[in-house]
Amino acid sequence: MMLKRITFVSLIVIVLSALFIAGCGGRSSMQMEDIEPSTSSDGIPEVRDGSDIEPAIVADSETAASVAAVDAAQAEGKSASAGDFYFPVGYPVEKMIDGIYYKLEMLENGQGLYRFKMSMRNDLPFVRIIEFKNRERFDVSMSLAGQLKWRANLGKHFGEGPFNIDFPQFEVLAPGQSRVYSIDWNGRGNNGEILPNGMYMVQGTITSKLPYRPTLSADRWYSLGGWGG
Repeated sequence: MMLKRITFVSLIVIVLSALFIAGCGGRSSMQMEDIEPSTSSDGIPEVRDGSDIEPAIVADSETAASVAAVDAAQAEGKSASAGDFYFPVGYPVEKMIDGIYYKLEMLENGQGLYRFKMSMRNDLPFVRIIEFKNRERFDVSMSLAGQLKWRANLGKHFGEGPFNIDFPQFEVLAPGQSRVYSIDWNGRGNNGEILPNGMYMVQGTITSKLPYRPTLSADRWYSLGGWGG
């Protein structure tokens, strides 16, 4: 009787063990299926190249900064107009005098306004000191057939105090250092008259103390439509 009980219990243990092992094996097979690559209809594993994955958008830092600047300007209600931009007219006039490089440029904005720029740069390996009679630094004039039609600083005072007293002033230029001066013009003569068409002599002068006063000159055709080359 005892032997039958043992045999019956052993049979139950064996059956339960078989069921437990079968259950474990099924779960392992399912986990493997989750990580196995998918296969095509012919049984060949498919390799994903990532083309079905939406790429991330990476903003370039400069582009992002530009967009931010535009957004800021729009938020403030600002907009750039054509009058804010000046374009070069012809070639600049350049000259090297005693180690100082000078350049005269003429520009216009296409709306009847003009700008003259003159720069000086120290191309020497040591410091240069440029002396001026007063606060004036740059003057420009336009002449037609030898007659002065317009001069930027005509009748202006650059001295100090109520008596317009001149006090010497200095510009100190380290090696490679530059100074740039500009004067705007409305296209009219010193008396407010409309200037006639013609070939004008344009002269730009760095008004340093005599005799060291460099002047650059250029012939430019001017009409109501603007400058010629």
